[in-house]
Amino acid sequence: MATFLAVSLRMTKLWRVILGLVAVAGALQARGTPANRAAIERYFDRFLVKGLQNCSLCHLPSDKKDPETLEEFPHNPFGDALRRAGKELRAAGKKREMAARLEMVGGADSDGDGIDNLSEILLGHNPGDAKDRPSAEELKTLAGRREEFAVFLKSYRWEPYGVVRRPEVPKNKDEGGRMKDESDDEYQIPKPATLSPRNS
Repeated sequence: MATFLAVSLRMTKLWRVILGLVAVAGALQARGTPANRAAIERYFDRFLVKGLQNCSLCHLPSDKKDPETLEEFPHNPFGDALRRAGKELRAAGKKREMAARLEMVGGADSDGDGIDNLSEILLGHNPGDAKDRPSAEELKTLAGRREEFAVFLKSYRWEPYGVVRRPEVPKNKDEGGRMKDESDDEYQIPKPATLSPRNS
């Protein structure tokens, strides 16, 4: 009986610890900093310059070392746009994944400097700071940068705990651009030749 009570007490303590950790993780995600920052870095990968891999991408500077609320560490215009996009997705009954939010606000110009958010990020500038605007020289490289990023987004990226999607099976065409059919002679697998017995 004493052993049962000891095990029961340990299990109760373990559940309290687990629930405490879940509550802390939930609070961190609500505040958004570590989880959202990691999601942004994962979305942009090598296209996110080192200078944007910090909290200032979405937040205004703060004197507080350990801010506990958004009032102490408020969003800049880009961060606020991401927050509102998350609310819209939730209201529509969809997951508020960072990739979906970034796609929603990518074409907008959150800081009002005349350059859309996605272009600013790809050129290494903060889309939440109107003073941080790409130069004319940098804008000349934008088309190529956007094209590279579009190819990157279409590529397969492993995501732990994510649903694996089967890629589309490529179509097989002949030299004239016509789709090959399994009934075509050239598509058939040749039958092995029969061997004639040796004359001994």
